Amino acid sequence: MSVRLMAAVWASDLPHVERDVALAVADFANDAGDSIFPSQAHLAWKLAITDRQVRRGLRGLIDRGVLVPVSGARGGRRPVVYRFDAGRLPTRPPWREPGPPVRVESTNPDSPSALTRTTSPGTPDTQSDVTINRTINGTNKRARNLSISGSEQGSTGNEHEHPLAKYSRRS
Repeated sequence: MSVRLMAAVWASDLPHVERDVALAVADFANDAGDSIFPSQAHLAWKLAITDRQVRRGLRGLIDRGVLVPVSGARGGRRPVVYRFDAGRLPTRPPWREPGPPVRVESTNPDSPSALTRTTSPGTPDTQSDVTINRTINGTNKRARNLSISGSEQGSTGNEHEHPLAKYSRRS
């Protein structure tokens, strides 16, 4: 088990199936990245995915040059032995702490479905607190973390909450 290789995989910008397969393969490797020969069935069991997904992930890693078949790649009953080349992993920008909120106007404010989005910069996605003001049928709506004030038909006075809001609300 190579923690060094696993840390390099976590810091990479691999697609999720390839990243998961690379993590499982790195779990079989030594720190030099040599002598890796897990079976596809064992990787599928370890990751709880299908053999086909494992083959797709291995093929992607081989195409990128991250996994290099050293021996046994011609088929038969002998296992394929791989070498892990962490230098070929695609890199992604380092994590930055979110800063103060930034207001972004996304459409024409006179439009009946105008959106204004406020989010924090520096987050990899917009998974942080997001506030969306929406105009629907001439009535201003304010949505925060999936809770919606008012109804979609334009009536006012009643506060309705999205049915999934209790599962995704942030404090």
